[in-house]
Amino acid sequence: MAANNNCDGGGPHTSGTVKLYPIGGGGNLILCHRCWARENRYNAERGRETGCPENFPQVDWRTANVYDPEEARVPFDPKHVEEGAVYETSPRNIRRDDGETIRCTIQMRRISGIWQQRHIWHPPTPHVKGTYAEAWIRSIQSGPGQGYHLAKRPEEPEPTTTSTRVRDGCFAVILARMEALAIDIKARDWDGVEFQFDRVLRAVTKAREAA
Repeated sequence: MAANNNCDGGGPHTSGTVKLYPIGGGGNLILCHRCWARENRYNAERGRETGCPENFPQVDWRTANVYDPEEARVPFDPKHVEEGAVYETSPRNIRRDDGETIRCTIQMRRISGIWQQRHIWHPPTPHVKGTYAEAWIRSIQSGPGQGYHLAKRPEEPEPTTTSTRVRDGCFAVILARMEALAIDIKARDWDGVEFQFDRVLRAVTKAREAA
């Protein structure tokens, strides 16, 4: 069986060239030719199952960008943490609260000594009850672990005062919960509307207290 240490796929692999397979949100999988074909088959099947093939596009190997090992991801080093830098995992399959399996990248960053975490869905997906959709929240973990790599260095100074950090975090939560409320209103899910409206009110109250 061929091996390919640069491929993110589960194998079996083909040796040699690996290319960047875009998955939305600025993320890419790094795949060999055989794993690339399996990814396209997976997307085609999911498009048929959901009736939304536009959410699961297939990518042409011939026109894709080649991955350069010289620009490989920098593994997370706990001894050299950059304040405000974003560390992330490679995209992985996880099970959402509604039971559906979807690809997700987990990102973490440290702001004023506190680790925050968020999930980036591929492709972007509506907010799901019990989760945060692309909003930074305080992480229960003490930092990234094995499998994380440096994704983005800080471009500008981050807020450093406790009051500013709490306030900005509250605003991010409010926006995420308002998006969820809008989705439930459009779906006429009145139980969901009541649930999300109460969450928005509590988030607004917390933001006012932090202001």
